[in-house]
Amino acid sequence: MSDTPPPPPPEDESGESVDDAGDVETETSDDPTPTEEARRRRRRPSARTISRVCLVLVPLLIGAAGGWWLKGVVDDEDVEPSSTDVGVAVIRPVEVLATGDDTGVNVTPSVVGLTQGQARTVFVDAGLTDDDIQIERIETAGDSGIVVDQDPRPGEPLISNVVLFVSRQTDTPDLIGLPTSDARDTLEGFGARGVIVRRYVEGAEPETIVETTPAAGQPLSHEVELIVAEPPAAMFLTELRSAESGGGCQRRDVQIDGTIFDDSLTCTPDRDNVDFLEYALNRRLSSLNTTVGVSDLADETSVVTFRVFADDEPYEWTLGYGESQEISIDLTGVLRVRLEVARVADTDDSGGVTTAWGTPILLGSIDAIDSMRDQPSS
Repeated sequence: MSDTPPPPPPEDESGESVDDAGDVETETSDDPTPTEEARRRRRRPSARTISRVCLVLVPLLIGAAGGWWLKGVVDDEDVEPSSTDVGVAVIRPVEVLATGDDTGVNVTPSVVGLTQGQARTVFVDAGLTDDDIQIERIETAGDSGIVVDQDPRPGEPLISNVVLFVSRQTDTPDLIGLPTSDARDTLEGFGARGVIVRRYVEGAEPETIVETTPAAGQPLSHEVELIVAEPPAAMFLTELRSAESGGGCQRRDVQIDGTIFDDSLTCTPDRDNVDFLEYALNRRLSSLNTTVGVSDLADETSVVTFRVFADDEPYEWTLGYGESQEISIDLTGVLRVRLEVARVADTDDSGGVTTAWGTPILLGSIDAIDSMRDQPSS
């Protein structure tokens, strides 16, 4: 009998040994045999093999990717760009305004403020024809040919019968003498606005129109300046300090032709002298109103002459005992006013005669009178 050991049993695909009887022999040792280690090294690819494979595959992959990219560029250049959607939104925005609402119904675009031609284009783009658009002229302020109203209104369902109300510039109406509220209502009816400027005007009814810009008959603009008469403000002349004076004039109450006048100025000129008072104004007053005459306490034979100088404009009255005269002096633009009184010598009496400027009042706007009160006293 030989001492040579028998060959090992064949392995199945799982690496387990099978004996002759077909039974699986399980390895009990943790360390592989030299033969098994060699088999494992044969099954594992070497680093050199992997490098060679990469040298072949990488250029192929790069070439494939480049070809795909070039194909995309060529495809993009061959395709013609489409601007239909963008063109509708940019060139014809009216179609956006006239698109349907949430219910899918087309709505009317807004054309108020556009010219007549622009408004027609809007509705033609929205699907209407020229025959579907009617024009009605309205007398208004401002330029002609502008749409000031429309029917249907913006946002209402779009129908095939549209009316455009187009402006025709009218002339400024005559508003002189109207109450302020009526003048404003008249202008609003033409689409214009009244701008109020208050001014005192002698003899005008307060809160009525005395002047307009533009004037009546001129083309009507969107804004009209309305000069409104304001109630007059007043002050006694005796509240002012005279700039110059001569003679014996003073402030006191006096009786003239049976009437007592408060806050008056009295002067007592003799036969050889002229008494006077002179005041500096502000060119903004309207008038000086007073009553002149001889005092009821004077000699019954007295005759005097009253003179007023509004800058260079003279006024004169001659009155005897028991007579009086109401006077009103226009002070528009006047800077200085001078009051004079002189005795008319018809007898040998050379004594003084008491004369009076009864309750002299200055009239003007509120601002003008306030300005006079604020002027320096000396």
